[in-house]
Amino acid sequence: MIIFGNPQAGTPLMQARPEIAIDLPMRLMVRDDGQPGSLVTWQDPAYLAQRYGLGEDQLAPLHAPATIAAAVEGR
Repeated sequence: MIIFGNPQAGTPLMQARPEIAIDLPMRLMVRDDGQPGSLVTWQDPAYLAQRYGLGEDQLAPLHAPATIAAAVEGR
């Protein structure tokens, strides 16, 4: 489990929707699934946006896990 956050990004989200704190800080789960390589999973930003009623302008910080996973995979 890789846990990371940015108070400058997360604090405004928690001020707007306090219940989102249950899903912050962001997390990536990296595990061995018995196949070559590793399996990387994280919460879908669209799910979190729907769950907490976030607007498009609030979504940028929620894309961090996908950005990190893509960088690790070399995409």
